[in-house]
Amino acid sequence: MNENKLNLTDIDLLIEESKKINFSSESEVRNLGIKYPENFMEVGSLNENSLIEYFEIDENYKQSEEIDPNTSLYKTLLIKRKIYYTDLGKGKKLKNLPGWKAIKDNNIYHKAHIIAKALGGKNTYLDRQTLKRYHNGFIATTCANVGVIGPLGMYDIELEMRKYLNKDNYLLYECRVIYKDPKDIIPIFIVMIIVSSDYAINKIYFVWNIQCRYTIDYKTGEYFPWNFKKSLEELIFF
Repeated sequence: MNENKLNLTDIDLLIEESKKINFSSESEVRNLGIKYPENFMEVGSLNENSLIEYFEIDENYKQSEEIDPNTSLYKTLLIKRKIYYTDLGKGKKLKNLPGWKAIKDNNIYHKAHIIAKALGGKNTYLDRQTLKRYHNGFIATTCANVGVIGPLGMYDIELEMRKYLNKDNYLLYECRVIYKDPKDIIPIFIVMIIVSSDYAINKIYFVWNIQCRYTIDYKTGEYFPWNFKKSLEELIFF
């Protein structure tokens, strides 16, 4: 368990730091896989002031938006919602997910919900300011979505969320899906902020959208197997 107490600015700084990772580098992806076998990193929890801010402003959990879409670098899809026990099992299947049909070989990919179907996630969410609808989904690697062996990745975290919910509580959930370039069809990582109404759950996760043994072109979705001979030589050398 990570005891770091963070404010919202701290989270933004960690996101900026994580953007520096070269997710298309075989060596960096391999190191991430070794360091985080669950394919996610728990970075800490919200501090007291941030918790108060989160819960006192109703708009903080009715939000769907695209951040920095007009910049040449990075794009973030963000959805915040309250999730109740009554939402469980009422989610919708993703339809017409952007970028999915452009991928020639999708064997390592899943159509992933931003707010999980099991948690009541819809197909789209409305940005009430721009009246633009955003898909409640993105293209995730198998590792990022469910893991390769057992429930890992986002599924593992979402499973804990489902176990917690009952008729007397709710979750405040924020999910940010981060792309290196606004035109990319595959995001590089996902940020999950989860706080329960009684503060029993207060966690922040970074989920890496990588696939063990493959290098990904995040612009097109193409992927390439690692050079295992070279990797073995590097491990022996070091």
